[in-house]
Amino acid sequence: MSKVFHSDGTLRSRFECKYVVEPSELPALREFFSTFMEQDENTSNRPLSATGGRAYTVSSLYLDSPRLALYQDTVDGAKNRFKLRLRTYDDAPESPVFCEVKKRMDGVIYKRRAPVSRTAVAAFLDGEQYALERESDTVDAAEFSMLTRRLIARPTLRVHYQREAWESRGADPVRVTFDTELRYADSPNGELSCEDGDWRQTYLTNPILEIKFTNTFPGWLGNLARRFGLVRRSVAKYVICVNAARRTEIGALRYRAS
Repeated sequence: MSKVFHSDGTLRSRFECKYVVEPSELPALREFFSTFMEQDENTSNRPLSATGGRAYTVSSLYLDSPRLALYQDTVDGAKNRFKLRLRTYDDAPESPVFCEVKKRMDGVIYKRRAPVSRTAVAAFLDGEQYALERESDTVDAAEFSMLTRRLIARPTLRVHYQREAWESRGADPVRVTFDTELRYADSPNGELSCEDGDWRQTYLTNPILEIKFTNTFPGWLGNLARRFGLVRRSVAKYVICVNAARRTEIGALRYRAS
């Protein structure tokens, strides 16, 4: 059965802080967040995972230019940059694919996404330039389509992980996620499956903690960092996976970024 994935309250415009934590710290981190947050509705009904939490699958097919310009912008730390991805949460034929544009502008994250059918995505990747706009009459779908055409962007690889999500509602919503089991698969033909593929692990096996908020810096974040010795860092999953793919020289990626 397909499941509708609801948007979080910080989706369209937010700040993000990322950390790499030890697996052994997850129980204490969950206890810390559980005092003022709840697991989101996409997570709360899931069975317990190997890490002791409840998580759902996230699989993203990234699109990039022939020379991986979007990857390179992230590596170079470009002040204004974006990513293009097609996100899925399961392989049910009726489940939507989310066309996402994730932008970083002056340190603020702007995320736009539109749900479309797998049929429309397949047609779009097969060269029907306006297949997404025909199905989804939204600014978000149009922007994704326009940026893809402008870059001559094509599928590169899929990024796959398990996500445990917590959130607090209110005037200044906060969302916390733990991402584990980061893997990737070469996908030059636009494969969308969450499960099928030659999945490979990256060098990063530790959980990734992300804290996302809209306006006000969470007052508890300083205490959290001191208690667990957290150091904020750049953790770009797409970059990590492309680097891993280039080291192993899989698929078309060996010929791309210079």
